Amino acid sequence: MRKDFPVEHDLVRRQTLLALAANRTPGFHYPGHLLGCHWPRVGDNDLEEVLPDGAQARNVDGSLNLAAFSVLLDTALATASRLKAERGVRQATVHLHAQFTSAPVRAAR
Repeated sequence: MRKDFPVEHDLVRRQTLLALAANRTPGFHYPGHLLGCHWPRVGDNDLEEVLPDGAQARNVDGSLNLAAFSVLLDTALATASRLKAERGVRQATVHLHAQFTSAPVRAAR
């Protein structure tokens, strides 16, 4: 750990290096690896995806970064659309429209 950087910088650097290494294997994409998105539950008709709380997903004021939230939204919808698709089918997000209420994004409890 460098003494001139806060602990968060070292944690983000470590997560960045892990994401770069994980991204070499086909499947998920770099932003998902960087943010640590994962699926604790994938059912036949629904799923749960988690975006861990970390410095790489936060703005400097501590709020959730919109780009990080958008990665979560995109991957959750992409995974849900594949629940009934045959294995190996390739899909892409062509258009994603999200409307925001101006309410802050809060963690689910």
